[in-house]
Amino acid sequence: MQLLRTLDVDIALRAISVFASAEAAADWLIAEGLASLNGKSAVETAQTVKGRQRVLALLGAIEHGVYT
Repeated sequence: MQLLRTLDVDIALRAISVFASAEAAADWLIAEGLASLNGKSAVETAQTVKGRQRVLALLGAIEHGVYT
């Protein structure tokens, strides 16, 4: 879970909440090819302020069942 220690705390906690486990959150955060993130992983996308906002918005959409 080293990934979750180095990632933005808000994103890590939100991902754990959405996916119900640290392992599932970590898997999603490093998954490449996410269409909603232009084919990048959440970790890669979250390296900028705008990207961080996109990742948090995507987690919110997944949490509320509106992810497409």
